[in-house]
Amino acid sequence: MYSVEIIFITTLAAITAIICYRTIHTTQVAQWRQAITNDLKGGNESIGFIGCSVITHDITRIKDIESLLSNTYNRYEVIIMLNSSTHSNTFRQIIKQYQLTIVNHSQPHSTPSYITELYRSANQTYRRLVLIDYSTTDIYSAINSAIEFASYDYIIPLQSNTLLLPHAIENIAITLSDTSNRNIQLIHNNTIAQCYVFQRDSILIHGGLSHDIITKIPRHSILHSNIAFAYRRDVKHSSIFITGLTILSLDALACALSTHAAIAFIVAITLVITASHFILQQWSVPNCSIKSILCQIRNLTTFFNSLKFNIS
Repeated sequence: MYSVEIIFITTLAAITAIICYRTIHTTQVAQWRQAITNDLKGGNESIGFIGCSVITHDITRIKDIESLLSNTYNRYEVIIMLNSSTHSNTFRQIIKQYQLTIVNHSQPHSTPSYITELYRSANQTYRRLVLIDYSTTDIYSAINSAIEFASYDYIIPLQSNTLLLPHAIENIAITLSDTSNRNIQLIHNNTIAQCYVFQRDSILIHGGLSHDIITKIPRHSILHSNIAFAYRRDVKHSSIFITGLTILSLDALACALSTHAAIAFIVAITLVITASHFILQQWSVPNCSIKSILCQIRNLTTFFNSLKFNIS
């Protein structure tokens, strides 16, 4: 029992040390980003003419659209794929809210039959917003068709429950403006929520977005960024359940081993919760709830992230 106690406490200490290192590193990255952002104030709104097209689908809350449009960076747009047949009320509400009108769309190839209409606003306030009416159940095909209408060289496909953090586009542009990242085809981030930034040409070369597109991109062309870009509006209940159950199980094990093990676990979990909350605050995550903290604990304690792209 004594040896098990030593192994348990040693493992806790090692995990806590790694988490503390990650927290310090994330804080340094956040401060570095803020320093660059402050230096850019009053200067150019676009960094090296880098532009990004955010593409999302089946987003039905005006509040979420407002959030996506709230980034202050100049060269970006938000393309929303929405089926007017299944979301008729929301579709009409978006058109009215943002003063959208049908525009004649043109692209290098013939437009698929499931792309019904393209909408933009004559109001310059909403110039970044593009609404596409689509009617297919194959979301990858719909997103790939939307890429044909994108105005910029970098594509950010988002799930409907994933939103951008404040200054996300600016942070992406800062990362891409580094000359050492010139040949990067994909930026991946899993600090708070998974987010992928694809080079548009790379998507076209590899036959469009698909669930296995990442396996087609050379490893040396993939950059893992420690800068947070996005957060999940609705945290998965499975993630919360697994994290909560793990904490309770470890707590029970610590209490069963000894008083020292229990104290070590209390100290460790307190540090992990504090670190998770601190990181969420550093990246200005809205609605920093218990659910968000539990999800962030899972991110901090996940040491081997597999690259899996899923837009559905």
